[in-house]
Amino acid sequence: MTMPRPAPRSRLGFTLFEVLAAVAVLGLLYTVLARVAIHGLRAEGEANRRMQASLLADRALGDLQAELAAGGAASIGVTEREVGDFTLEVEIQPFDAGALLRTAPNADTEALAKRELELLSPPARGGSAALLSAEVRVRWQEGVYEQRVIRNSFALDLEAAAPLLETIAPTDGQDQGQGQSRGQGEQPLDEGPDGRPR
Repeated sequence: MTMPRPAPRSRLGFTLFEVLAAVAVLGLLYTVLARVAIHGLRAEGEANRRMQASLLADRALGDLQAELAAGGAASIGVTEREVGDFTLEVEIQPFDAGALLRTAPNADTEALAKRELELLSPPARGGSAALLSAEVRVRWQEGVYEQRVIRNSFALDLEAAAPLLETIAPTDGQDQGQGQSRGQGEQPLDEGPDGRPR
């Protein structure tokens, strides 16, 4: 009975060179994966801060609109405050109705733009503008760079718009005159018995 021959030494395991090459390949792979993971975490953090800034800007704009809807007067100018890591700026300006004139392409739209300019401009006696332009800016530091989220909106100051609405709304005398021309018992199809539209 013969004993099996032992395998040559080179076939029993890995050489030192093969082990070092495998470690180098794994090291490169882990470095690339770590870099991708760090980039993903950084992008997730930036997206989270941008979402928080967007929600803050939307909330500030909603508060402004609710204040105006409740009859409060908006203060013209820029207000700035710190909210956590963010800087919140709210800028309220009268709407620039003159821009309508600057972009009017022909005489018909120019006449309409002049009429709108008269209606939307603040009264000459120092009143406030009825239509306001609101811009909300939220700024924050992202590393060495400053990031920002901007929201723009328009708001109608109901208190300042009351005289404007009186100038363009029909008066009671005009409504009655139209009703008399229809005849006593006649009612238009779009009005109820109380004279109001349905």
